[in-house]
Formats: sequence, structure tokens, C-alpha cells
Amino acid sequence: MHCMSNKNILALDKNNERFYPLVDHGKWGFTNEDGKQVIECKFDSVDFFFNGLAIAKSGEKYGYINQKGEWHLKPKYEGVTRFYRDYTSVKKNNKYKIINRKGKKVKEEIFPFSTGCVISYPTDPKKHSVKKEGKYELVYEYYIQYDSLNHKKLTDTTNLQLDSLIGYGRNKILVKKNDKYGFYTVKPNQPIIIQYEAKKDSSQEAKSIVNTQIDFIYDDIKFERFMDNEIFVAKVRIGDKWGMINGSGQTTVEAIYHSIKLESGIYALAEYEKNKFGYVKFGGKEYFKRTVPSN
Repeated sequence: MHCMSNKNILALDKNNERFYPLVDHGKWGFTNEDGKQVIECKFDSVDFFFNGLAIAKSGEKYGYINQKGEWHLKPKYEGVTRFYRDYTSVKKNNKYKIINRKGKKVKEEIFPFSTGCVISYPTDPKKHSVKKEGKYELVYEYYIQYDSLNHKKLTDTTNLQLDSLIGYGRNKILVKKNDKYGFYTVKPNQPIIIQYEAKKDSSQEAKSIVNTQIDFIYDDIKFERFMDNEIFVAKVRIGDKWGMINGSGQTTVEAIYHSIKLESGIYALAEYEKNKFGYVKFGGKEYFKRTVPSN
């Protein structure tokens, strides 16, 4: 698996105009950035264009098409990979080989590229929680403010009875309770400060504040983690609709789609109407035309 930045993924395509896969009743084609269909939905599957060519499937075989929707290399391969510059690897008759853009076998070995990956570890939930009677409680800090010069730092635990905890981002823990998901920020921007009053239960007030910081709004959450890295993007379900969030738990694509499939780079395949799919950019820009308004 190669670890590439979004910038590098986009830079692989030499063409200025980008096309986006679209599926209509099981057949695939392409739209442009304005959502206008530019290649008819006639393929069994397609990939993004890289270096002017895209993988396309017809029946049980794969080939490559150009941006006119014409076959550049006819579908005769059992398996293929994307072109990197002028070369790619294909499988034919159960054998793998490297070919050039003309479909000719390349004799010498070619290693297109290799990359390194920086691992950014997520917060470890074990360092910020305790387990009590099969449930999890979060450990947090708060301050009792006596006056402008004097305060006291205390440590306590929640009373939420959480079902599970998952390290999500560098400062985020994904928490689950009663089949609902939410996020806990380990080190919030604003510390919890309780003004001292002789008869006030400061501990209970602090618990209440922490409890309100977690909003259990998601019915499901799906993501893929590369090695032990933090999560950069996830798809979430609210009711029967799917959307997307980033590594900070912030919404990047509203939950308005019937389904979403995360893709590499900065795009996702969204089912915007029943059996109609198109690509949406992280941030919400859609690359397809709706026939009915979203609801």
C-alpha cells in the first residue's frame, strides 16, 4: 500500500479537466466538474482518470479508455492497475506483466514509485479511562477557582457507563453508548473551571459539564485505519442517511446520502438517489446532477 498526499494523487493526472465516475442503474460513465455527463454510462465499472487513461470493465475483462470514452486498450485483461506515467501492470492468462501505453510488454523491470508514510498515532483511550463493571468511564481534570490567584486541580471520572472507546485522532476518542456514537475531546480548548462556593457540589457540576461535551448523534460510523495511524476521514450514519466527518470529528459532507463509499484521495462515491451514484468531494461539492432535490 502506498501512502500519498491528496496533492500527489491529483498531480498524477496530466489533464487540466477532471472527470468524475458516475453510475446509473449499474452502468458507469463520467461527469465533469459541473456535473454534466461527458461519457455515457455504458461500462460495468470504471476508475478515475490518471495520465489521461482510466481503467474500465466490460463483462469480466478490464481495459483502458481515453477521455472521449473510447477504448485505448481493449478489455482483454483479468486484472489491471492504474498507469503511472507510461507504464502499468496487467494480468492476462493468469500471468502478470508490465506494459507501456501501447499495450506492449516491457522487458526490463520498472518500479514506478515508492513512498514513505509518517505515522501520527491517535490518543490511547486506556490512558484516559477506567473500566468499572464491564463499562468504561472517562478520566478528566477540572479546576476549582477560589479567587483570582488561587485554584486547585482535581481528577475525576464520568458516570456515563460507556460500552466502548476507540482512539480516533490525536486529541479525540470515539465513544459508544446504547448503539450511539460521539466524540470526547481529551484536552479541550477551554478547561473546566468551577467557581468555589461552600455549599456547592463541584464534582457533580464538573461531571455535568463533561457529559454535555459528548453529543451521541451517530447511529453508525465506518472508517479505515492505515497501520496505526489516526483517522483522517470517516463515514457516519444519522438515521438512514450517510455523510462524512474529518479527523477532528467535524462534518465535511452532510448526512443526506443513501450510501457512501470512501475512496482514496479527496473524493467519495455517494448514492444520491436510489441506484444512482456520483462523486462528492470532501467538503460537500457534488459532481453530478440530481433529478430530485435532496431531503
